[in-house]
Amino acid sequence: MIDELSIEGLGLIDSVSLNLQPGLVVVSGETGAGKTLLLDAVRVLAGQKAGAVGVNAEIGASVEATLIVKHQSVSDRLDELGCLTDDEAVTISRQFPLTGRAKTLLGGKSVPSGVLAEIAQDWLAIHGQHDSYRLLKSSTHRELLDRFGGVDHEELVRQHRSNFKSWKKLVEELETLTAQREQLLLSADAIRADVALCESLNLQPGEDREIAKTIDRMSRVEQVRSAVASAVYSLSNDEVDVVSALSSSAKVLEHALPQDETVLEIVAKLDALKLEVSSVLGDIEAIGEGLDIDPDELDALMLRQRQLRSLLLRHGPEITDVLEWVQSSKRNLELIDPDGSALKALQIQVDDASSVMKASAQQLSVARAKVGSALSSAVESEVQGLALPHAIFQVSLEQSDISEFGQDKIEFMFTANPGIRLQPIAQAASGGELSRLMLALEVTMSDYSSPSVMVFDEVDAGVAGAAAISVAERLAKLSRDRQVLVVTHLPQIAAFADQHLNVSKSSDGINTQTHVIELQSSQRVNEIARMLAGLEDSDTALAHATELLSLAASTKENIR
Repeated sequence: MIDELSIEGLGLIDSVSLNLQPGLVVVSGETGAGKTLLLDAVRVLAGQKAGAVGVNAEIGASVEATLIVKHQSVSDRLDELGCLTDDEAVTISRQFPLTGRAKTLLGGKSVPSGVLAEIAQDWLAIHGQHDSYRLLKSSTHRELLDRFGGVDHEELVRQHRSNFKSWKKLVEELETLTAQREQLLLSADAIRADVALCESLNLQPGEDREIAKTIDRMSRVEQVRSAVASAVYSLSNDEVDVVSALSSSAKVLEHALPQDETVLEIVAKLDALKLEVSSVLGDIEAIGEGLDIDPDELDALMLRQRQLRSLLLRHGPEITDVLEWVQSSKRNLELIDPDGSALKALQIQVDDASSVMKASAQQLSVARAKVGSALSSAVESEVQGLALPHAIFQVSLEQSDISEFGQDKIEFMFTANPGIRLQPIAQAASGGELSRLMLALEVTMSDYSSPSVMVFDEVDAGVAGAAAISVAERLAKLSRDRQVLVVTHLPQIAAFADQHLNVSKSSDGINTQTHVIELQSSQRVNEIARMLAGLEDSDTALAHATELLSLAASTKENIR
């Protein structure tokens, strides 16, 4: 329910702060005073733009309210957003400055206005000439019908949904298996050939790079031979022999200074260099000795290189990737269903699940027809008591494609006048008729869950006398465990209020303002007297107002 409501700069309202009560909250006032501005403020809380109502040209506009959360779905969504407090309350704030973008805050956190519209679907129902969006949707009709059927009926709904999902899952598995099998069959021969080639080649990780090095060296054999010869000649030839030179240097120094420690160290180093140079010469000559080329070996290496490159292009980029592909492909080849036996077995499961699903859909349709008849009678009885004596309400069920919701297209049909064919309620009712029909629906469904805040505008259009008392009684019944806001011209409805708000308008000749106050007991008598006779100081009207309030109090005791 809406607890605290503050409005600034919205329409003709300069500034208003209200503590709204649970139960039936009635808004009354002279025609043109701006009574619907309160309902407009509620619409803004549900995500509507303030521009549709009007923003004060000097200060902008803002609407703020504390919402007491009573719906688990709303609590869950607020928890996701991190907006819910420990006392199950959340603050909604809409700010519309003169410049810059509008701001929407939920629990102090900035959110898109669409989030307010999303959660309002669960906590708010607005019924007026341009509203009633919740109960005008066909999906809501289905939900209400199934809810009205009670626990056993809802079990049929759950069972069918489960059957449908099981069937759909099997269908998807069949489609996937069929597609995979067809693709594998088309490519199976090529896959087998590549797998056989890979296994025959006995691939080794990294061998492609080693083969490339070997081929490169073998293809440059003359260049390598020349380099080896040049290197050997540089170290040892008729004119220069590095090893001999090192040996001679050591002997000369050792002969000249045989006992000198420094010379002995140098001689040792020269001997080490001589050994190192000799070793290097041997390594260089070994390179040259290994340069005898076998043409057949080179051809074999180049063939293997081509085979490896082809495999790497298809399944690489590394040989390890090719080896992994081989293992994966061998597993997939084992899964190929050559005679289609696996597909046939799965098709049988699909057919069985389809039969179960169709049976549950048909069972649900039969149950819905019975529930629909009961709901039609209940709503029709309610709406005929709301000054629509010839109204007809009917739940229409037409067969449609099977879905998780069954095979029924469900639509609430209505006509307010004899001789006029039934039409979907969104098309069949005027603003006042629609509000009363929505009231009848909400009253009928009140024991089967509905929003915690309901708003009715024009519910009293064309209603008077005893019918007005009937409307008031139904509003009072509906407000037993929820907050119901009603804009009304009828004293009978005002008399049933748990909280009575009065809207008035004043002007100083330059500016016009709308004011909202909560009426206390004596003020209520005066306001209802005004609504009865147009005069709030008439003794007769005051007496009648007192009597009406007494009657309403007594009736509410019996209702609640």
